[in-house]
Amino acid sequence: MSADDSFDRFLSSLGFGRWQIPALLTTVLILVAAPVHLMGSSFLSAPMPFRCFAGHEEQRNDTPTGLGETGLNTSHFDDVCLPLAFRPQESGPGRLADAGPGLRRTGLASCPFVRYDTAVFASTLVSDFDLICERSWLRPVYMTVYVAGEMFGSLAGGYVGDRWGRRRTVLLASTVNLLLVLVVVSAHNYPLMLCMRLLAGFSVTSMLIPIWSLFMECCSCELRDLMGMLLGLPFSVGVVAFAGVAFFIRSWHCVFMAGASPVLLIIPFALLMDESPRWLLQKGRAEEAKAVLTKAVKLNNTKLILPLTESIDKMIQASVSDHPAAGSTGEKPSPAGSMFRGAKKYLADPAMRRILLATAGIWFIHDTLYLGVALSAHNFSSDDPFLYVALTGVMDAMAILVVTPLSTRLGRKVLVWLGFAVGGSFFLVELLIPEDLQWARWIFIMGGFFLIAGTQQINYIYAPELFPTETRARGFAFVQLAGNIGTMCVPLITDVVSHYAWWASSVVFGCMGLTGSLLVFFLPETKDRPLPETLKDVNSRWTGNIRRASRGSTNLAFVIDDFGQIKVS
Repeated sequence: MSADDSFDRFLSSLGFGRWQIPALLTTVLILVAAPVHLMGSSFLSAPMPFRCFAGHEEQRNDTPTGLGETGLNTSHFDDVCLPLAFRPQESGPGRLADAGPGLRRTGLASCPFVRYDTAVFASTLVSDFDLICERSWLRPVYMTVYVAGEMFGSLAGGYVGDRWGRRRTVLLASTVNLLLVLVVVSAHNYPLMLCMRLLAGFSVTSMLIPIWSLFMECCSCELRDLMGMLLGLPFSVGVVAFAGVAFFIRSWHCVFMAGASPVLLIIPFALLMDESPRWLLQKGRAEEAKAVLTKAVKLNNTKLILPLTESIDKMIQASVSDHPAAGSTGEKPSPAGSMFRGAKKYLADPAMRRILLATAGIWFIHDTLYLGVALSAHNFSSDDPFLYVALTGVMDAMAILVVTPLSTRLGRKVLVWLGFAVGGSFFLVELLIPEDLQWARWIFIMGGFFLIAGTQQINYIYAPELFPTETRARGFAFVQLAGNIGTMCVPLITDVVSHYAWWASSVVFGCMGLTGSLLVFFLPETKDRPLPETLKDVNSRWTGNIRRASRGSTNLAFVIDDFGQIKVS
C-alpha cells in the first residue's frame, strides 16, 4: 500500500474534530480578510466627484462655456479639469488657499485647487492623494500592483510552503500582512502606498496557498471535495461584511482597518494549529509527524482498530518506502531546466496543447469577468455602490450553494458553458434597458455575476481534473497565472476604457463571456471519469479508451477498493 493510501485511510478513521479546528478557523479568517485587499478599490480608491478652481476667482469667471458655473460656493461638481492656461496664484488678492473648508491645493497644473463631493464618501485615496486630471492614471495602478503581488506570492507561497512548511509560511506571511496594514493607514506618500499594495498581494497569496494545502492535507478524502467547495463561502461573507462596514464608515482609513482586522486573529490561531503531518512525512521528519498524529487522535477522541503506535508506524514505513530519498542531499536537476523540458513535451502533444491553450483562455476570461463585474460599482451604480458590492457577495455565496450539488449531476463542461454563454448574454442585454428601469438593469447584472461566480467555482474543480497527475500542480499553477494576467487587465476596462465610453464595460464583459463559452468545446468532460495519471491517459480520454463510470457500471480502467480509494486495475 502506498503512503497516500495509508494516510488517507488513517484520516478517514481519524474523522473531523478538535484537531482540525485551528486550521479551519485560520483558513476562514484569511478568506474573510481577503476582500479588503482584492475588492477594496470599490471603496478605498473609489472616484469622488470634484470641481477644479484656478488661482483666484477672477480667473475662474473667465472659464470657457461648458466648464461649469463660476464662483467658490458652488455645489456643482463637474469632474472637469481646467485648461493648462490657468495657473495657481501663490499670492495676491483672491488667493484660494484660505477660501474655506473643503478646498485644497493639489499641485496639478490642470486643477490647482479642488473641492471634492463628500456626499457618498468622506475620503478615499482619490481625495487624499488627488488622483484626478493628469494623475488619474494612478488610480487603476492601485489594483494592478496588487495583482502583480499576487503573482509573486503564488510562486513564493508554494515554494516556501513546500520547503519551510505550511504553518511557518502562514505565520511569516500573516506577520508581514499585519505590519503593512499599519504602514498603509499612516502613509502620506502614494508611491509608498503602492509598494504596500504590492506587498499586500504577495502576503495574502502567501498565506492562502499554504493554509489551503495544510487544511486539505488534514481532511479525509470523503470531506475534501465538499470542503473545497464550501470554503468559498467565507470570502463571500467577507465581501458582504466589507460593504456593510464601508456603508457606516465612509473614511477609507477606518474601512481599511476594519476590513483587515481579522489578521489580528490569524496569528494566534496559526500558532495553535499543527504542521501538516503529510508534509512532515514527505520531508523524512517521522518523529515530528508521529507526535502530531498522536495529538490528533487524542484531540478527536478517535478509536483505532490497531494500536495507535502500530498504525502510525505503518504509515511512516509506507512513506519511507515511497520516498526513499527524503532528506537526502543527492544532486537534483535544475528546476528551470526541468520546467522547460516539461513544457516542451506537453506543448508538442496535440491533446495536451489543446487543454493548455483552452484552459488558459478560460481562466483569463473568468478571472477578468469575476473581478471586473465586482469592481464596476461606479460604472453600473454610482448612487449605491455599497448595495452593489454587497449583492455581489450574496450572488457569489448563492452560486456556490447552487453549483455544488449541480456539479455532481450535470457535469463540469455543461455548467461552465452555461455560465459563460448566459452570463455574457446578460451583460449585453443590460445595454438595451432604459436608465429609468434601474431595477431591471440590476437583475441582469447580478444574474450575469451569479452565473460567472458559479463558473469560477466549477473551474477550480474542472481545471485540475484535466491535467495528468505527473503535472497537475504545475498545470494548475499555469492556469492561475493566466487568470492573474486577466485580473491585471480589469482596471483597464473598468477605469480607463469605461471612462471614455459608458457602454464599454458591458460590451467587453458580454463578448468575453461568449468567447469563453466557445473555448469550452475544446475540453473533454471529466465527470465520473478517472483522473489521468500520465500524458498517455490524456490522449486515451480523447480517443475514448478510458470509459465513463456511469451509475450501475464498472470503470474498466479503475476500480474502487474497500476504503474508497481509486486503484488501477
